[in-house]
Amino acid sequence: MEMQTEHRCTCQNCLKSYVFSAEQVDTTIHCPCGYSFYFYSNQGMTVSIPQEEMQILLVSSALWNMIASTGRIPNSDLPDGAVDYYAVLREANPEWLTEISLTRLQEETYGKKILSAWHVEALCESLNSGTDVVIRYKKDKDRIVMNPLNSQDLMAKWQKKHDDDTRSEDHHEDQDERTA
Repeated sequence: MEMQTEHRCTCQNCLKSYVFSAEQVDTTIHCPCGYSFYFYSNQGMTVSIPQEEMQILLVSSALWNMIASTGRIPNSDLPDGAVDYYAVLREANPEWLTEISLTRLQEETYGKKILSAWHVEALCESLNSGTDVVIRYKKDKDRIVMNPLNSQDLMAKWQKKHDDDTRSEDHHEDQDERTA
């Protein structure tokens, strides 16, 4: 005979109480006030989360994995896809993942966000179309500026800057040939 346990939860919107008598509760509650939430309770563990958040595969997957890791449900009882994080990442919007990764990297490394996914996308589009780009961070305005770069001007500047170096190398080579 199964032992029935009493499980209690409260609507976070109107504070209405709900009581369930069961060994385990795994349900979505649609409160008359209009608020819907997911409720799970088993062996002293209680989880209550807004229903719209449970619709996000990453959130529901993480929740099910956490519950399974406590031993309260066997892995075989997990919903399909709950353990497959690669499936979650494949389904996610690449721009969204890039934005999250860039933000985290920059904030942890530099203490502030400088580049966004939009900047990277614009940079890639420019480079893909054969346009060289100069990227500058304007600290005073806290923004990124991308300017197209004329490769002929760049080469002319490089040659002008290094012209003395190349002439002196040619001069040394001439002297080496004469002494040999």
